[in-house]
Parts: sequence; C-alpha cells; structure tokens
Amino acid sequence: MRDDHPSGEPRVHVADWFFKSGALDDLVHDALLQGETYDASAKMMADGLRIGVVKPYSDTPTLNVLQGDSDGELAFEFSGDDMNLTEDREFLNAVHGGSDDIRCQYLD
Repeated sequence: MRDDHPSGEPRVHVADWFFKSGALDDLVHDALLQGETYDASAKMMADGLRIGVVKPYSDTPTLNVLQGDSDGELAFEFSGDDMNLTEDREFLNAVHGGSDDIRCQYLD
C-alpha cells in the first residue's frame, strides 16, 4: 500500500456501467483485506450471460462464466499468468506488426 494512505483505513473504488444493449457491468477494487493485499473483481451481465473475474492479483486469477442455458458456472483458472506482463507484451507485439489479438482502439 502507499505510504501516504492512513494505516487501517479501508478504501474502495466502485464503478457501474449500463449499456444501451441492456448489459450491466460493475467493477470493485478495494484494499479492505488485512495486511497489504489488494482485491478486485469485475462482473458483466447481459441477456443470458454473466462473466466475472475473481482475484486478478492472485497467483490463480479466475474467470467465471454462467450462461443462460445452464445452472452450472464454468471456472477458468489462469495460474502463473502475470496479467500486466501479458497485456504489455501483447500491446508491444501488436504495435510491432505481430499478432492483432488485442480488440481495443487504444483510445483508453
């Protein structure tokens, strides 16, 4: 945690998006856990679909998917993946004319 943040004071960032299509998205990022650990989650809900990312800063970030035609939730673990390194590597690869796996206009 940053040194200028008062010890023991929780902080939370929450954002919600409502799309014209009817989809909902929410993002929660917090430092509420004991010690120095951060936590975050993101969830997107659309017609018949719910997608959620759980513990992205852990050693085993998980993507949970629930589709409307099933009551069972699918869980995909990405153990050993450093999300920041992967994002940077894919961005640089695309800039240098390699793979175009990134589906972003880079305006953000």
